Amino acid sequence: MSLPGASPFRHCEELTPHSSLRGSTTLLSLRGGPQGRRSSLYRVSGRLLRHFVARNDCVSCRLFNDLINKKLVLPFKIFYCTADKRNMRNLSKEKKEIWRRRRRLNLSKVPECLKQRIVKVDFCSKLEEFEEAFSLLYDRYHEVGLIPTSKECLFFTPYQALPDSRVCIARSLETGEVTSTATLVIDSEVGLPSDSLYKDIIDRLRKEGRKPAEFTCLAAKTDIYSRNGLFYIFRILYKYAISKGATDLVISVHPKHTTFYELVLLFERVGPLRYYPHLENAPAYLERLELTGVQKRYEEAYRSFWEGQIVIDFFFNIALPEDTWILTQKYNMKPEVFKHFYLERTNAFQKMDNKLAKYLASIYLDELDYRVNYPLQAVS
Repeated sequence: MSLPGASPFRHCEELTPHSSLRGSTTLLSLRGGPQGRRSSLYRVSGRLLRHFVARNDCVSCRLFNDLINKKLVLPFKIFYCTADKRNMRNLSKEKKEIWRRRRRLNLSKVPECLKQRIVKVDFCSKLEEFEEAFSLLYDRYHEVGLIPTSKECLFFTPYQALPDSRVCIARSLETGEVTSTATLVIDSEVGLPSDSLYKDIIDRLRKEGRKPAEFTCLAAKTDIYSRNGLFYIFRILYKYAISKGATDLVISVHPKHTTFYELVLLFERVGPLRYYPHLENAPAYLERLELTGVQKRYEEAYRSFWEGQIVIDFFFNIALPEDTWILTQKYNMKPEVFKHFYLERTNAFQKMDNKLAKYLASIYLDELDYRVNYPLQAVS
């Protein structure tokens, strides 16, 4: 049902104070529809409006209907209530951050996607599952110009084959398609992917006795529900990292995504802007999430508003049916899967750094086969 004189709400709604009206009442214009057309104007007590702004709160449909004394059925649950610039300037830094975090969650429909389950996650173990993950990575990276065209139409790295790494996929419950993927790499004698740019910074963590793990090779289809599927992946990979004794998560993030990781996922920037030569000189910042005490940090950041409680419960208080058997999966790739992707389908093994090649050969390849077929790596 639409508001009088307005188009139906389809994309967004916003409550904004009418700047020309002063005094004890505030005139609000309700915007909605694809063109953002205005509806009727309603008078609301300025005192009540300031109350919600000061609390950094939202005006619900029910409350707004009470305010305007009309029975309206609206298709969205939340309206954002914003004050004039003077009131916003008076908000504390902490409240502004809460407002920004809450706004970002709702604009991205994160609470909706976490409450109404949209995907099922799993760690890749079968060849077909790795194929789906590597194909999605190629499609998205190629689309944004990070990698050149390849006849194999696959993108993967040596780190995804390490025994303690886990390649995770999120599969749509509606279509069965893989909509997003990411990989967790546990630190080992061959290091982490971000060592290529930030070894000096990651080494500091190691010298402090910490055990970092890296969130890498992220990709998702472009729709908002596929992107939000990464929350399910992040959740299970976070739990896996904890189970392997990791103390920190690191990730190299493109500058345009840093706000999301810092504001929503509570990462902290620890590395300066640098460029990845093997990804068309893509810029990146190194971000870090300290896992010790992470639940307390999330509770402090999110407990002041109800959408935030959904996030807290999702990450820390709710067990999904597949959690147990996913987290107890004992292996990453089988030898035949490694050979298919790194030796037969591509020449990725021959292009590897010698240290990585030797390490992976000791796990997946017979010693005789390794020395006969790859003599240069074997003697280097």
